[in-house]
Amino acid sequence: MKKISSKEIQQLINEIVTSFSSIDQKVLELTHVSNDDFSALNKIMKDHHKTTHEIGRSTAELIERVESLKDNKALQKLRNANDALKTSVKLSKHNISEYTTQASRLNHDFKHIFIPILNFKQNISTLKFLLTNLKLNQGLIGKKAHIETKKLIEDLTAKIEQIQVEIPIIAKDVDSLKNNYSNAIDKATSARRLIEMDLYEDIDLLNKQISFIEKGIRNSKSIKSQVEQKNQEGFQNLNQIITNLQYHDIIRQKIEHIQDTHKNILEELNTLEKQENIIQQGLKYIKQIPGITEIQAGQLILTNKEYQGAIENISKKLLDTSNTMEDVNNLSYSIFKLEDSNFTTDSLGKTTEAVNKKIFDFSKSIAELLDSNKTLQESIKLHDQHYKKLEQIETDISTIINKINEHLVDESDIKTIANKLISLQNDIIESRSNIGKIINSHKNNHLIQLIIDIDKHLSILENNAIETNDLHPLFEEFNQINDKIKHNCKSYKTFDSELKNTLGNIKYYDFYEHQVEEIINQLNSVYKKILPISEEGEIQNDLLTSMKAAYTMQSQRDIHEHTSNDAEEEDDDNLELF
Repeated sequence: MKKISSKEIQQLINEIVTSFSSIDQKVLELTHVSNDDFSALNKIMKDHHKTTHEIGRSTAELIERVESLKDNKALQKLRNANDALKTSVKLSKHNISEYTTQASRLNHDFKHIFIPILNFKQNISTLKFLLTNLKLNQGLIGKKAHIETKKLIEDLTAKIEQIQVEIPIIAKDVDSLKNNYSNAIDKATSARRLIEMDLYEDIDLLNKQISFIEKGIRNSKSIKSQVEQKNQEGFQNLNQIITNLQYHDIIRQKIEHIQDTHKNILEELNTLEKQENIIQQGLKYIKQIPGITEIQAGQLILTNKEYQGAIENISKKLLDTSNTMEDVNNLSYSIFKLEDSNFTTDSLGKTTEAVNKKIFDFSKSIAELLDSNKTLQESIKLHDQHYKKLEQIETDISTIINKINEHLVDESDIKTIANKLISLQNDIIESRSNIGKIINSHKNNHLIQLIIDIDKHLSILENNAIETNDLHPLFEEFNQINDKIKHNCKSYKTFDSELKNTLGNIKYYDFYEHQVEEIINQLNSVYKKILPISEEGEIQNDLLTSMKAAYTMQSQRDIHEHTSNDAEEEDDDNLELF
């Protein structure tokens, strides 16, 4: 061991005191940083617990609300109404299409009625001409037959005049019917267009919106279990965070022990300055300090490692928690897949209003169709009455012709006229019959039954129109669900922002490790100053023993034993810790 004067040992003591005072100040700063960091993490952990609990509880409540929607009276009414509307629209479309088809076919028949009318008119004109010819040849008829035939000719002439009056009426009826059919077809076409282009699309959109809600209700069951799992993960992270936060007490105890050791060293060194045998006592004490510096360096390295490990674990678990909360919020959104849909209660209300308006418009259109069909049916009825009158006159004409032929059967001189009367009579009957066939097909049409069916389904549509006020309970429930989702999202974003800010302000990233390195460098400096005057193989005295006795953790004792054993074997006077 190098010999040293009292002045030199006094100077060395002063230098050691200065170094340990500086180290003690740095350790104190470490304590403040540690307290600040763990206090901030403890606060964010409490916020984490509160936010996780609130989001978990709120999410569970909103899922319960979603599940309860299946019993919502307004939603049930909306679904039942929409189903009835879909069925009625489908049947209305079919009936209107059938009405249009039949009315168009009947209207097309009028292209064929003009020929029978013209033939009938021509046959009546021929009959009138033949009757004139018969009058001119009355002198060829026997006296008895002449008197009766003359009377029949007068009657027949009167009937011909009557029927010639009716023929234009029949023709006029045909024109009127054509117009009425065209009008009814136009009204039916307009009504069908309203269904196909407007009402059907709105009802289909309403059905999709209702199905969107119903799908969300079904989704809520599987999402509920996923949310519960995520909440469990969040609280597991919380437990691990709490465990790591407890390292603060361990780290604090280690730092306090280092501070206590420094305090004892400083007290002992200050005491040495007042003693007369400063060289003997100083050397006896100072030679223990290298071992102490090694142990403290080891303790600081371990503390730094544990500190950073705890901070990193806490930070990771807090970030995991933030991600878990985000997952819970995303699951809430996914119940109704709001991020992929334009659905809102406003859109549902607007669709309902649109359906109601289209039903009203369709109702007006059907009312116009009903009026047109009524006019059409009245025209058909009037046409049938005119035809029956024509038919009756034609029957009277046939009866008179038959009677005339009875008187002419024995009159060979005018046999040719008689034969022409018979032939013409058959032509008149045939042409009138052809007119009658077309008239009867119109009279026995199925349009009336189709109109009855159309009107019935219109009543169903009108009865199932949904007033927006009826949906307010559903809207209110949906708005509360949406508000909870938005509130949870806001809570998450607030927590996530505070978390990132807190983690960004943790000082160990740029301070703690640097500060520990500075302390170890100063311990190395003390070590180098003392080592030359230390005796090799010297047994450490009560200061090291008291350090070991003060340890509260096995890790500290392990470092102490390891460092002490190394010191006994070390023979390099220029040893550096790092």
